[in-house]
Amino acid sequence: MLVSYLSSSNSKRRTPPKLIGFEVLMARLNAPSSAVCVMETPMLLFLEADAALLINAIFNGVIAASAAVGNLLIILSILRSSTLHSTANFLLFGLALSDFGVGIMVEPLYITVLIMRYQRLTVNCSLVVIYNLSLSFLVVVSMFTVTAISIDRYLAIYFHLRYPQFVTLKRVIYLHITLWAASALLTLTRLSSLRIYLAVSLGLVILCLFLTSLAYSKMFIVLRRHQAQIQNQISSETTPKMKHLRKSVINTFYVVFVFLVCFLPHCCLTVITITNSNTRSKSVMLLNLYSNSIILFNSSLNPLIYCWRRREFRETIKQSLLNPCCSEN
Repeated sequence: MLVSYLSSSNSKRRTPPKLIGFEVLMARLNAPSSAVCVMETPMLLFLEADAALLINAIFNGVIAASAAVGNLLIILSILRSSTLHSTANFLLFGLALSDFGVGIMVEPLYITVLIMRYQRLTVNCSLVVIYNLSLSFLVVVSMFTVTAISIDRYLAIYFHLRYPQFVTLKRVIYLHITLWAASALLTLTRLSSLRIYLAVSLGLVILCLFLTSLAYSKMFIVLRRHQAQIQNQISSETTPKMKHLRKSVINTFYVVFVFLVCFLPHCCLTVITITNSNTRSKSVMLLNLYSNSIILFNSSLNPLIYCWRRREFRETIKQSLLNPCCSEN
């Protein structure tokens, strides 16, 4: 994560005068690239046998199970129910797939590292690198997909009746392939140069935030204009369509909003790290630990949002649980 690198970078410029047990700890990391492990996961440096490690391990164990089960139900619902076969839902399918990956891969790796540090066991550097690569990859996929969902809803409102001509299922599939491939390429740059990876990631985060904000600001302007037209005069055929689009915009807004809220603590911590050179402290490492868990928590919240805001998801999941071997046509 970005905070991890900045913490190590700043510490090189201003090393604290007293680091108790640092050399011993570095030797215990059991890897030629021990410094890389500490840079990737700073809790390896200061947190050992700390209660926060156990608390986070238990918390992540719960959200890992909920993320895996919840997103699997969403994925099966979209695949099995013909009523959910829309371009908007297949965009959500990509987000659910990345969240499912977090639950079955990233979370178990993270929990393993937490427990090993809590029990004062030797942490293999390869385990840390795999965790960070998988986390980076799936987080970038989620960020790209959330941005694509926002733009998709804007296109649905802007083009209105012409939307099905521009956004097709085939194009959505190609978009998913492109986003996942781009995320993989970006993640691979982390292996060659962490500095380049962070620079590119920062630029992409700013770009995605700008596009998402721009899309929703324009959507609300268009919806307000249509609301004024409805109050004056508009065809009865268009009004239900716009109401449906308005509801879908609100539904996706909840997904985007929760995504941003879960990433906000880590972003704030990053700003603090940039502006404060004294970041190799236990308090900063604890904040980094909790901010990582909050990011992962987002994968468990999305299925709950889908079921809360979409009646068709609730009904399809209910049918799937009652009749697991039968698909809905």
